[in-house]
Amino acid sequence: MTSPSFVSTSVALLTALFLTSSGLPAAPILRLPTNVPVPSATTVRTKSLPLSETFSRTPSTPNCLANAFEMPGQAWHTDLTGGGISLGAQTPDTQSPDARLPTFESLYGFPASWLDVRASDNELMIVDHFASAPLKIRVAGEEQTLMLNHGALVEAHLRSILESAGFTLLSRQPLRYGRGSRTLTLTRLDLGTQVYHTKGLNPGPISSAALALALQASLGGNGKSLVPRDLVVNMSFAMIPCQAMNIFQDLRQTWAAATPARRYNLNTFLQNVSVASNLSLTEVQHELTTVSETEPLKREVAALSAERRDRGASFVAVASSGNFGLGYATAPGAFPEVISAGLYGWDRRPATDSDGRVWPDAADANVAGEWFTLSSAQLQRFCREGDTCVFEDVLTAPQRYDTFAYRGTSFAAPTLSLFLALQQGPANACFTNSGTGYRLVGKATISTPQRAFDFAQAWKTCEGGPM
Repeated sequence: MTSPSFVSTSVALLTALFLTSSGLPAAPILRLPTNVPVPSATTVRTKSLPLSETFSRTPSTPNCLANAFEMPGQAWHTDLTGGGISLGAQTPDTQSPDARLPTFESLYGFPASWLDVRASDNELMIVDHFASAPLKIRVAGEEQTLMLNHGALVEAHLRSILESAGFTLLSRQPLRYGRGSRTLTLTRLDLGTQVYHTKGLNPGPISSAALALALQASLGGNGKSLVPRDLVVNMSFAMIPCQAMNIFQDLRQTWAAATPARRYNLNTFLQNVSVASNLSLTEVQHELTTVSETEPLKREVAALSAERRDRGASFVAVASSGNFGLGYATAPGAFPEVISAGLYGWDRRPATDSDGRVWPDAADANVAGEWFTLSSAQLQRFCREGDTCVFEDVLTAPQRYDTFAYRGTSFAAPTLSLFLALQQGPANACFTNSGTGYRLVGKATISTPQRAFDFAQAWKTCEGGPM
């Protein structure tokens, strides 16, 4: 028998969540921490933060976007977090990375010859930052700064998979690959130059409203012909309220500068907010990661999805679930029309850090694969042929990246996006004009077990089996 206290608590929580999602005044007030102790070898310091300590989610709350190697990504200071970059035989977690090349067969589990069932001509749009940004990493006890281009790394990941499947480069601008009668074009929506129209390093946090306008300008129909007809959009970033993001970054940098450096991740931040606000951790997580129906990016993705599908074009959006160890995906992966992509290890078990904590957020579909590697020769060739320059000095100091390895849900998303783009087309019944746009992946719930996505079975189901 269910206890009365459990029923009343459940009703209260459901009521609170309903009021919050409706944008009514009952939303809890979050008090962001203004003085957080920073562990130090000799003393305890505090950091006075510049922004208001009170935060309340409303329908008009501005949101900002950040990829995994920027604020507030897990890997901004990679030796302090679960995901990231490695340049040595040891990962930041002091374990062997067991890094593998991102190849078609290792990721999808079936031969590329299965692709030759029919002809297709599709497009995969990469929505990301394509400017170099500083990434701190510790190698052999020394801190180094790499100038990393996150969008280029996502693109290089995709190019490695395509080339391992026998695709050849047909054109460099735009990047267009072909295998037999199947072609795929990789296009960019650059969050730096196309959204802010700026160039240079670190253009600053990108607002979700700015991206919504850029998507409308790039993909909105408005009576125009649909080009391309079949499209997958890949988004490898998290969306968090700008105010909370700024304070989190300030705290994160302060902890990283302590002696010795300490990790301050999103879970720690949420716990501090929970204590300061006298709210449960669940309430805080919900307030900071759930957006209203009027949120600009959420509204634009829903409009684009409905518009393009109503006009006979297939449209699927995929986003990384997040590297924060949460039991659900952050936005935009949490949007109803978006498939969130999470990450399992190569052993198809949840990926954990050195403390045994699962660091990928829960997702609608989990992709097998944790540490990846690209050879320095690949990195140089991608940079010369198609301007996919992952590091600023990859052409002048290629030997620096002989042991390069990377991981994160930022790369689970493009792995899944590419698989869908290679399948997509009007003859494929697995694509639908409702939900996420792909019949085999629906939105996850708390009660839905998180399993590794079975690519081979999905291909047999959607393409009618191998030839």
